Amino acid sequence: MSTTLPLTIDDETAGTRARILELLKLQGALRVDDIAASLSLSKSTVRAHLLRLEEGKLIQRHFIPNAGPGRPALAFELSADGHAQFPNDDGSVLTDLLNFLKAQSEESLIKQYFSTMWAQRERELEEIAGDQLENLTLEERKAATLALLQRHGFMPEIIADESAQDGSQFVVRECHCPFPAAVRATRIPCRLERAFLAKALGVPVHATDLAEEPGQGHCDFSFVVAPT
Repeated sequence: MSTTLPLTIDDETAGTRARILELLKLQGALRVDDIAASLSLSKSTVRAHLLRLEEGKLIQRHFIPNAGPGRPALAFELSADGHAQFPNDDGSVLTDLLNFLKAQSEESLIKQYFSTMWAQRERELEEIAGDQLENLTLEERKAATLALLQRHGFMPEIIADESAQDGSQFVVRECHCPFPAAVRATRIPCRLERAFLAKALGVPVHATDLAEEPGQGHCDFSFVVAPT
């Protein structure tokens, strides 16, 4: 088993930190003493590596209750980002599953699932905004929509069209697709997202420019605000 660390460090240091991650993956939360003994390292060396791994958000602190009185023992375990360092086949399995449903003429189930997902996001949007959508200004809708998309990993930004100085034209740009495996199988999530954004912002989508390869490049949703 091996991991690839997203850290700019020498091979020996990267190898040691990878061994620590592998040990935590195999055994779960461990104390500094446990790691030092398992890898034949000094406790000071282990602490230095753990500090860097914690700064990189690959591990997190975990407190183990003592059998008797006294403070819980400090241990470390993998974070979600740490677990992501290890190979998994979730993406290809999801793609295959959606392709299977399409082949079985069950595409309506795919649409139903993603419709439910975006409906949940709409409720979440109102929670973020603190009010119902119809009571919000366009700027409030923009802020809430950005916050929602950021929360779910789209890495969004809103770009004003400089040719329209009155702010009537803008683009919602998503720099990351959080579910590329699904989009490789079907563009249903993209079509439903277009409808979601139109409802969230209260403005019809004027045009879309989707990344050719999900997870690479960015997707643009263009809006033109009708004059009042």
